[in-house]
Amino acid sequence: MGSLIVNCYENSPVSRRQHETTKKKGSGRHKQVGGKTDDKLSKSKSETETVSKDLSELEKELFSIKITDLEARLSRKQQLCTFMEEEKQFFEAEYEKNELSGMEAIASENAFKKEETIRITRRIEKLKRTELKLEKKLSEAETTAEDISNLVLKLENLEEQISKKNKHFEAQIVDLNMDFISFNKRLKDELHALIEEIIQDNSLKLHLLPYTYQALFQAGMLGNTWFKSILETCDNLIEQNAEINQNIQQIKILSQKSKGTSQNALSIIILSNEAKELINQLDQEYLSVKQKKLPNVFQEYKTQMNYLLQLNNMVMLF
Repeated sequence: MGSLIVNCYENSPVSRRQHETTKKKGSGRHKQVGGKTDDKLSKSKSETETVSKDLSELEKELFSIKITDLEARLSRKQQLCTFMEEEKQFFEAEYEKNELSGMEAIASENAFKKEETIRITRRIEKLKRTELKLEKKLSEAETTAEDISNLVLKLENLEEQISKKNKHFEAQIVDLNMDFISFNKRLKDELHALIEEIIQDNSLKLHLLPYTYQALFQAGMLGNTWFKSILETCDNLIEQNAEINQNIQQIKILSQKSKGTSQNALSIIILSNEAKELINQLDQEYLSVKQKKLPNVFQEYKTQMNYLLQLNNMVMLF
């Protein structure tokens, strides 16, 4: 501020007058060498007072200008500060608002991501459980397929065995039928010839016959009675033969059932247990037929044949 005052003072009219006066004074000094000292001092004192007055007025004027300028600058700075404060408050409010909105958006996004993660985790767990179930079912299906394959092989073997047994039984039945027919025919012929000989033989020993047969012989009905007995025996053998054929037909039906069961087992895995039970049932029925019915039929057939042979031997005695 002092330098500013000095500069203003140097450029002012007072300063210029004082400078000119100083120049004149110097020149006067050179011109008036030997002037009086008192005049010089008084003149200098008056000039100093004049300069002091001019300086005080100039300082007042400068200070007034400076104060006005400072007040204007201060007013502008206050306005600028007020404006900046308003701007600061506005931007702070906007920043807080934006920051709050951003935080809310981030929180919402984090919540959504959390829910999405939970949902994906649950879905993955569900898919894992489903995968385990499918693997278990696949393992069961593979095991069942192996069981079915074994059952099919067993059924095929059983069907082959039943077919062989059927052919064997059919061949035996054909042979038995032929033997029975030839035996029946031969027996009828022999009985007719024997009865003819017995009737013609007057030396028949009646006392060797039972009383019932003696009465029948005397009545002429012995041959007829024997013949009827033989025919009844033959009828019984025919019925037994029919039963044997019926049993063989049942075995064929069981074989067809086993074949149908094997085909169904290939397409329907759930029926594997039923197929096993049916196979066991077929095995049991086959063994039952093999062990019980056919031996009994053949035993009865053998018994009847022995009975016929005994009758034939009795007839031959007479």
